[in-house]
Amino acid sequence: MKRRSLLKLMALGTAGSAAAAASSRTVLAAGSDKPAFVLIHGAWHGAWAWVDMIPLLAQAGHASVSIDLPGAGSRTKFPRSFLNRPLDRAEFAKERSPVGGIGQEERTAAAVSAVRHAATLGNGKVVLVGHSSAILIMAWRTLGELCCGVAE
Repeated sequence: MKRRSLLKLMALGTAGSAAAAASSRTVLAAGSDKPAFVLIHGAWHGAWAWVDMIPLLAQAGHASVSIDLPGAGSRTKFPRSFLNRPLDRAEFAKERSPVGGIGQEERTAAAVSAVRHAATLGNGKVVLVGHSSAILIMAWRTLGELCCGVAE
């Protein structure tokens, strides 16, 4: 592959990821009489992980919501020392992560909010889809609260 072609692909990939991450929610095909989808990303990902799925769902007539969970995607932050070059490993090792205090409660609350929002977009039913560590959110509190009316 020629250098120029590689640079173009890299620029397109970066622009696409930035555009997808710019919004924490993506909603398409609102007003459908079909169930809406909530797409939850896994560890070290963001809403951008679903950019290929969202148009397919819209094409099939489904509304969809994809969010950046707290501390991930466009909502992540790097330690200051990580951005310094050359990397000072000793400084980086002792600096606390700016997203280290974000826990399962915040992530689950974001998922619950997305599900409630999605329920207003289609026929009131929601299909919850997740990959990787998203299962923690889906299995922990979200399903109990939204499916069974129980939250503990």
